[in-house]
Amino acid sequence: MQLESTSGIKLTDKSIALDDMEGSVSVGYTLETGGFNTITIQVTGEHKGQTARSRRVIYVRAEKTSLEVDNLQVSVP
Repeated sequence: MQLESTSGIKLTDKSIALDDMEGSVSVGYTLETGGFNTITIQVTGEHKGQTARSRRVIYVRAEKTSLEVDNLQVSVP
């Protein structure tokens, strides 16, 4: 699983290995600036001999007062 973010978010990891067929993952991040930011998650795999990709965007909106919180996480089932 590959992770990208806008400049207002610092990701703990840019890549997370998905070894199991099911489960959940936590994406660690720190907000660098307020306003609207995004985290993009892309999973690439193989299905019936064809490459399959799924890409999702998580929108993060933060008010300036919430920037004092460090090491926030989002869980993706």
